[in-house]
Amino acid sequence: MYQSLKNFKLYLFSLVVFLPEFFPIIKSLEFCKEGNIHRKCIPYNCTRDSECHNGSPGPYSRCLREFSQCECFHKNRPGIAVNSTCLPTKTDGDSCSSHLECQSIRGQSQCLGISTNKFGLGICGCKYKNIYHDKLNECLKLRKTEGSPCHEVIQCSHPQALGALAICDIQSGNCRCWDTVGDGTEKTAWLNGKCHYSRGENETCDYREECILGHHPNSDCLRHESYRNETVCTCPADELCIEEKEEEILTKSGSLLANGVSERILKTTEIFKISVLFVYLSNPILNFV
Repeated sequence: MYQSLKNFKLYLFSLVVFLPEFFPIIKSLEFCKEGNIHRKCIPYNCTRDSECHNGSPGPYSRCLREFSQCECFHKNRPGIAVNSTCLPTKTDGDSCSSHLECQSIRGQSQCLGISTNKFGLGICGCKYKNIYHDKLNECLKLRKTEGSPCHEVIQCSHPQALGALAICDIQSGNCRCWDTVGDGTEKTAWLNGKCHYSRGENETCDYREECILGHHPNSDCLRHESYRNETVCTCPADELCIEEKEEEILTKSGSLLANGVSERILKTTEIFKISVLFVYLSNPILNFV
């Protein structure tokens, strides 16, 4: 028992004394783990940048002195490595000859146009439904529905996303329709993949969706009869914009159905009475009784 306790104390002493010396190595292994293409560390020891430049990492690298490891770095951005050699860091619009070269752009990046170019050359860019963010050097996914997750405003407000009347709500982390022009003074809503203003009857408008949201499903954004250059929310001549609550419509439908059934019951009863009377009068036995 005493010997076990003594060994345990020795073990704790060893941790206190020697662990700090190994901590940079442990931290380095975590920081430079395999597969981290956005800050790729090369298993090449160094104390200064020139050792990385002249070694296998090559000129597109630098020395991370706190880890004594070479890191792929070019254009003030982290890069990627192939077979322990760093490739030049690419950004949106840079020339390329393979998709691998564009992987220094985070997210859904690729070398665009290489399949159609006879020289096998293209430019680095983002895949379909993604947008490039320069400061992050990252392809961000465009959002088309209100409530979709986001971490940058451009994901929501881009013309190919929800449009200018959309923000990335910091608290919820989701896209939200918002009056960005009037700082929230006017009502907005989502319809058909875009954020629109909500306009009432005879209010000026730019799009039909604004009238559908604020006036009536049959409403449209049409030229005003008195003002040549102004369009307002109104009901087309061949459409009806009658607002009826769903409950009222259901009540009316139920009443009509009930009335129809009642009329049929009354008619059937009258026919039955006449038939019974006819049989009674035409039968002499029944008349005798």
